[in-house]
Amino acid sequence: RALFYGLKALAGPTPIVFEADFGRHFEYYTGMVFQVEIDSAGFAGQIAGGGRYDGLIHALSRGVHNIPAVGAALHTERLLAAAR
Repeated sequence: RALFYGLKALAGPTPIVFEADFGRHFEYYTGMVFQVEIDSAGFAGQIAGGGRYDGLIHALSRGVHNIPAVGAALHTERLLAAAR
């Protein structure tokens, strides 16, 4: 909740919407997932996304390492297009 209201404060007049049902259903996600979308004049789409990958390192290391992880990607080309 604090993150959401912090983002709203930074965004100014740009609308920020929280949706928990956007449908990222990859088997390597083990907890919370997120994506950031922009809908502005001239651009609409996802600019970032990620989530919890607690079992991914365990699977990739053939069971040797069990390390919780969080990852995210920022789509800079989309972010730049939105900023124009």
